[in-house]
Amino acid sequence: MIPIAAAPYEMLIKAKENAIPLFATFELTPRCNLNCRMCYVHLKDSEISEHGSELSAEEWISLGRQAMSAGTLFLCITGGEPTRHPEFCRIYSELSRMGFIITLQSNLYRFSDECFELLKKYPPKLIKFTIYGASDGTYQKVCGVGD
Repeated sequence: MIPIAAAPYEMLIKAKENAIPLFATFELTPRCNLNCRMCYVHLKDSEISEHGSELSAEEWISLGRQAMSAGTLFLCITGGEPTRHPEFCRIYSELSRMGFIITLQSNLYRFSDECFELLKKYPPKLIKFTIYGASDGTYQKVCGVGD
């Protein structure tokens, strides 16, 4: 029997030996409501068609099923700003119900009541966000122009 303290390490060794992808990142959209100069993913809605198209909710959910079948446990949902995907709530709830241990990366700038209710129902393990200033002026000095 593997001691409890060694279990995570043993799990990683087994995953490596069997090529199991324990971790995955789903970049739902290149859209972002901010325009931080240091970020590489911040397209406006009008720019999406110039760069291809986003995956639909069905496509993300299918990828989630494939990842879960392959053994993925940890899923980071990010973007751009993931909540800017037109079907974010559906995608997030379906992926949550699959049983992933989810990290959500968001700027939280325009987080809707619907998103908050969804996170209350299906809380992520972790929410990552950045704060570049306590005022618009500080944000603009650090990151550049917003909307």
